[in-house]
Amino acid sequence: GGGGGDGARHERLRAREASERAAAERRDAMDLELEQGLREVAALIQRKVIEPAKQRQGESAGESDEIRLQNARASCPQAWANNIEKVIFSEAEIQSKVKELAYQISKDYQGKEVIVVGILTGAICFMTDLLKNFLIPYKIDFMSISSYGSGTTSSGVVKLKKDLSHDPSGKHVLIVEDLVDTGNTLKWLKNYIMTKDCASVRLCTLLDKKERRTQTDVTVDYSGYVCPNEFVVGYGMDYAEDYRCLPFIGVLKPEVYSGEH
Repeated sequence: GGGGGDGARHERLRAREASERAAAERRDAMDLELEQGLREVAALIQRKVIEPAKQRQGESAGESDEIRLQNARASCPQAWANNIEKVIFSEAEIQSKVKELAYQISKDYQGKEVIVVGILTGAICFMTDLLKNFLIPYKIDFMSISSYGSGTTSSGVVKLKKDLSHDPSGKHVLIVEDLVDTGNTLKWLKNYIMTKDCASVRLCTLLDKKERRTQTDVTVDYSGYVCPNEFVVGYGMDYAEDYRCLPFIGVLKPEVYSGEH
């Protein structure tokens, strides 16, 4: 009878081994299926998210200057189109930079009472887009200061044409400018607002013309781009009140303003 018992034991052992093999094969099959599924998801993310983002970047970066100029001119009133010599920053590049600045500012001003002060008229495009991307509460105010004539160079004389409407006492003031060049106006402005007992005064500009800076002690806390020393228009910047709200930033042909002295 002992032999029969051994046979049954061997049979059970073989059955268990077969069952374990089958289970292992099923696990292997499931692992393969899972691996395949993960590969498909990774490929989908690559195809739907990563590649289009790279393509958009590439389109922006890889566009020839001529194509950028043609696209920009197509978005202009016809009377202005041929006066644009070249594009420095496209609409897509500006919007990407504005989002980046808005997120950084939102992080820095978390839990603070903020008044965002736009300097008329140049800051209107930049300030509007910036605030659309803010993740914190804010109040808006405007100031108007004159230091440019209708020409291309700053007169150096600062005149206050419109003061703040809100009392900034105890609040954090963020000044928003389209462009900082010599820094004369901003130095005067920052000192003036500080007399109103603010918690802090900081400065945000889209373009910083560093090589024209004469006031070296003016701190720009948030800056989008360093701007070449050329006559730029669009996205808030004008020439004698023209070209103000073009969606890109371009350089004006010298013959347009060469009559100025």
